[in-house]
Amino acid sequence: MQIVLQNNIQDWLQELDLISAYKLLTQKGLSRQPSIFYLKDILEIPLSLCYALQYTLEENPNAEDDSLDSLPFFSLLYGLYLPLSGITPQKCQSMFQISYNHAECIDNQQLAVEFLQTTCGLSMLEKVSILMGDPFYGKNSRIGQDSLLQVLSCLRLDSPEKLRGLLPQMSDIGMLFSEKCSLIKSDPPISAKEVLIILRNLPKLGIRKRKDVLIDLFTRAGRLERYYLVRLILRRLNFGYEYRMDNIVQALAEYYQIPLHNIQYAIDLSNIYDTVHLLETEGIQGLHKIVLKPLQAISPALATGGVEEYKSFPMILECKYDGIRLMSHKETFRNHTIKYAAFTRRKNDWLELVYNLKPTLQMIPANSYIVDGELHGTVWQLDHKRQATVYEIYRYLQGHQEMPLRLSYVLFDILYYNGQDLTGFPLYQRRKILESLLISCKNQPLPLPITISESYEVQNTQEVNKWYQFFINQGHEGIIVKIPNSTYPIGQRTNQWMKKKTEYLLDLAITGAYWSTSDRGPQTFSTYQLSCLDQNQWREIGRTAGLALEQNKEIIQRILTEFLVTGQMIETRTSSGIQQGIQLTPSIIVTVKFEDILRDQDNKYSLRSPKIVYVRPRGDSSPSEIDTYQIITQLYLQRRLV
Repeated sequence: MQIVLQNNIQDWLQELDLISAYKLLTQKGLSRQPSIFYLKDILEIPLSLCYALQYTLEENPNAEDDSLDSLPFFSLLYGLYLPLSGITPQKCQSMFQISYNHAECIDNQQLAVEFLQTTCGLSMLEKVSILMGDPFYGKNSRIGQDSLLQVLSCLRLDSPEKLRGLLPQMSDIGMLFSEKCSLIKSDPPISAKEVLIILRNLPKLGIRKRKDVLIDLFTRAGRLERYYLVRLILRRLNFGYEYRMDNIVQALAEYYQIPLHNIQYAIDLSNIYDTVHLLETEGIQGLHKIVLKPLQAISPALATGGVEEYKSFPMILECKYDGIRLMSHKETFRNHTIKYAAFTRRKNDWLELVYNLKPTLQMIPANSYIVDGELHGTVWQLDHKRQATVYEIYRYLQGHQEMPLRLSYVLFDILYYNGQDLTGFPLYQRRKILESLLISCKNQPLPLPITISESYEVQNTQEVNKWYQFFINQGHEGIIVKIPNSTYPIGQRTNQWMKKKTEYLLDLAITGAYWSTSDRGPQTFSTYQLSCLDQNQWREIGRTAGLALEQNKEIIQRILTEFLVTGQMIETRTSSGIQQGIQLTPSIIVTVKFEDILRDQDNKYSLRSPKIVYVRPRGDSSPSEIDTYQIITQLYLQRRLV
């Protein structure tokens, strides 16, 4: 009898490529499947690469020996992520010890388009996930900051508590991971394909195995790779491309040679990852599989400004509530299983977050539906009440219940009912269906009150103004005026729905923060740069200071936890001298009021004395949805004509 030693097995395996060797060692029929650690040792490869082989064969049992071949992860970061991040050459040299000439980089949008069109060993879905900064395709990653600090604790031999204390000082978890790394880049190189397949499969693993894989992967990585790897895992790259999806959609339309609106509509009905997967596997015919159905988050229709532009009547006028947009879904399956969901504008499911929402939805008599509405609140104070702001509602949902706030769910539209898509029906007909759906709930005590938004048919401008003043006196935001025959335009900002507010508030992005100064030098942030969108570019529109302590603390906390500091210094001249600051990635959205709109001699507009009313909750609104420079221009003209 011949005894087979491990050295003999390794000699045989050396004649095979990695994929074939892994298949041979894990083939079905073995009396006992080898452990991942045995496979790592026998193949003489890193643990993380061993998991990459396992996941590759799980996703494609017929994978060939070049299945993990792609451009190196370092090259991807250097050629794509560095220019998209806007990191200066000086900062790049000090952080990563690598030379980088930003001046040689092409326009960011062009760079993204060229990347999607490049053959680099990655699928189109993987390339889109790289640009979107989400290797998990929108799914739960099960990996948070605390988990990563546990990994870093093993790499640096520091306690997680010490690392957690260092984080506020550095304001960037990526720098914390890269600062004590001795490698400039991985050697041998880690491929981008390997990184992506490992990350998207990490949620399958238990906590211990997940930690082992990440420790091994970070150990192999260099400074630049560590920096972006941790931000990629946390989905906090903050390039702006995750908020400027229109650039990616345009590139996809050009690549697949199909109309732009076909792709955009599919994304609005589902998400960009499912859409790209179908395009990649089935082409344009695959998009026909994406249809409106319950439990699939969709992008809601949005109103534009300018009620005064309406000249034709009659119109449908509705009260505009200040709340959180929420689309509720119900689906009954053939086995009589019933499921519910409640999606925000950013497609986050808040069904469990809103207390008593699910038992209330269960009382609506229908097999399936999708309804659109606003989670609204009323604050009761002694002998009077007032309408709650969206910020107060969000704090209430987060557990800050210091004030007596009563929630209600106000519905104003229905998109789907008992298996039928209603988005092509006229508004007046959808409204009748919604009213009939809720008629049985009208006199019942519901766990969470549900009402239909107040609406009236108006025949002229005088009636519009009358009802506008009526709702303003009640403390509401204003009105929405809609064309009676209007359909429901999923994912679009439509001029068939027009809004008018009491004092015109603007949603703007914070794109810079200035330090307050004293005799002891720079202190914390005290002034913030506000910007609007102008043709997909950011344009500064004003600066604001004098925030309430709680507001300022919230903004600073989000700057730190979302890693928004770009490293680019900014400055502004004030009456007391030059104030220094730092550029921020647009992520924090604030609602702002102002005294007036100014126009200088170069016909550039700015806000006079803007003040932050409240900070929009994370996930409630995105930078792509903020007010534009064109809206501010129109407001300037309207104010001068009044």
